Amino acid sequence: MKSRIRTNMAATIRVATAALLLTGVLLGSAAPASAQDSSGLVDDNEYESPQFDFTLTWDDPWEPAETPTTKAGKYDLIVLQSDTALIDAMLLFPTDDRQ
Repeated sequence: MKSRIRTNMAATIRVATAALLLTGVLLGSAAPASAQDSSGLVDDNEYESPQFDFTLTWDDPWEPAETPTTKAGKYDLIVLQSDTALIDAMLLFPTDDRQ
């Protein structure tokens, strides 16, 4: 029974991740928000990437797990959490470096 619950939770997390990323891509062409702080958080439910043309919005019960991180010329990272799940959204600059 526990493995079925874990399988269902993993599937739910994958679907939620895909939905959040798709929402961000679709909203990526939105005009920049003027109230954005340097971390990219516009308000309690919106993130705008400091380096990419990307905006991400979410509903309750999701919230940032930590302050979003930006490494200039490399990546932006935001981590969202709810009571039962955690999602990392990382935006990367393309490179020829093999990871």
